[in-house]
Amino acid sequence: MSILSLFQAGGVVMLPLLMFSVGAIALIIERIFFWVGLSQRQEPLVREVLKLYRDHPAMATKAEAKWGSAHCAHFSLRRRTGMSDSR
Repeated sequence: MSILSLFQAGGVVMLPLLMFSVGAIALIIERIFFWVGLSQRQEPLVREVLKLYRDHPAMATKAEAKWGSAHCAHFSLRRRTGMSDSR
C-alpha cells in the first residue's frame, strides 16, 4: 500500500493527524536548536563562575552564603560585561 492509499483509507481523521504530526516535528526541531544554542552560551558563563570561585574563594563563598549561587553568577556576568555594581 502506498502512503496516498493509506491516507485515503483513513478518511477525514488523517488530515488533522498529518497536521499535528508536522507541527510536532517542527516543535522538536525548534527545541533542538534552542537547547543546543543555550548549552553553547552557557558554557562560557559556567567557566567564568568557576573562575570567580577559583580567583576569589572567600568573596564567592561569602556571596553564596548571603545571596545564593545565583548572585555569584550575576556578579560574574556583570564583571564580564564591564558593568559596575551600583548597590
